[in-house]
Amino acid sequence: MRTISRVTIALLLLTCLTQGSDTFAQRQLEEVIYSKTSSLASSANNDDKKKSMPQARIDKLRKSGNVGTCDLGTASEDLDGNNVRARLFNNGGLFWNGSGNVYTVPKTGFANSIFASGIWIAGLTTAGDINTYRFAGTTYGPWEFWPGPLDANGNPPADCSVYDRIFKVTRTDLQEFAASGTATADMTDWPADLGAPFVDANEDGVYNLGDGDLPEVIGEQTAWWVMNDAGNVKGDSQSDPIGLEIQVTAFGFRTADDLNNTTFYKYKMIHKGDADLYDAYFGIWSDPDLGDASDDFVGADTTLGLGFVYNGDDNDGGADGYGDRPPALGYDFFQGPLVNDDGIDNDKDGEIDEDNERIGMTRFVYYNNDSSVLGNPSLDTQEGYNYLRGRWRDGSFMTEGGNGFGGTTPTNYIFPGDPVTQSYWSEENTDGAGARNTPADRRFLLSAGPFTLKRGSVQEIVYGVVWA
Repeated sequence: MRTISRVTIALLLLTCLTQGSDTFAQRQLEEVIYSKTSSLASSANNDDKKKSMPQARIDKLRKSGNVGTCDLGTASEDLDGNNVRARLFNNGGLFWNGSGNVYTVPKTGFANSIFASGIWIAGLTTAGDINTYRFAGTTYGPWEFWPGPLDANGNPPADCSVYDRIFKVTRTDLQEFAASGTATADMTDWPADLGAPFVDANEDGVYNLGDGDLPEVIGEQTAWWVMNDAGNVKGDSQSDPIGLEIQVTAFGFRTADDLNNTTFYKYKMIHKGDADLYDAYFGIWSDPDLGDASDDFVGADTTLGLGFVYNGDDNDGGADGYGDRPPALGYDFFQGPLVNDDGIDNDKDGEIDEDNERIGMTRFVYYNNDSSVLGNPSLDTQEGYNYLRGRWRDGSFMTEGGNGFGGTTPTNYIFPGDPVTQSYWSEENTDGAGARNTPADRRFLLSAGPFTLKRGSVQEIVYGVVWA
């Protein structure tokens, strides 16, 4: 393994360790993150054969009132307040929307570190009955979230297009407003009535710039949007809607350290559907093309709740590559689902159901860009839910050693070993004797669960994407 890659991965892990927090309260985000980091100096091909949802089922879903006739959102914004340029969309996916992936680091360069990413949520409406699973989330489309909130009964807007917008405000916008009184359109239209956080100067609960109220900006730049999984029938998973309204806050910090290369995403999930969701999982899916897509390795750090990608050879070649100094990139759960009422010590701290008990990454799965049992999942079957709960496409358990398939010892984490020291099981040491995998175009999924997503409940989940 290359010296530069060893240094890179060590720095990546150190960055996540110093940034980690399990109590990411919204109004303390900036203080918590900065204080914990102050010491730091391809084209996507999916082999799925999509089936069309029967028209009778579409008609039934729409007649129920819980599925609308909305068009997908078209809004996009770049989160670019630090050294990262990350393209945001309001359809459940990030960084790619059919053309031109954008997760560029450094943002003045040409190399991208991620091709596409997004969230997966799934669970069962009847405990223990796999046939009652519901799913929301896609890989490369059709996307499964639509603009706008849900009403109290879980019904989508009659017209989602009026909510087809991503709002973005910077620290500079606030400073210019303070100096000149001139507000940007997004400041003026800040959708506090939909749940966008704001600083309520006179504490009257109503957003009004004239009263001294301001959008709440975390770090250098904050973007906000709202979406739901019931705006139309789901063309990928073909699942019934869960009934989720999701308010998303994306933000980044401009600093002189590695926080400058990090972006953060907060998902406030409000369950307005018709049924509790048992054995639920929240997943972060990624196709992490680290420069050249064809030479990547992936792994997991179970102590940090981190899934990461690093270069699998000495040189990240090609027109899209980083050259002879390839970076590493990781996704880190800073705040997982709240599980303080299930009678289980989920965070393994010796206490059961304490006030802020949460779970982090409990599964890490990788898969290849092919149609094998270790390949692209068909989301219109149970395969997506299988991946979320740490099983392969055929439902078999992941196992320790080799490529994670066909062994005798079940595991929840693929490649949790240290690729720097080559201890235990990683892509640098697949058999305990130093045999390396062949670098390739990887995808991965890190998930948190199981938990029960109750009707009327609210879950706030925060993750960061770290680059070093």
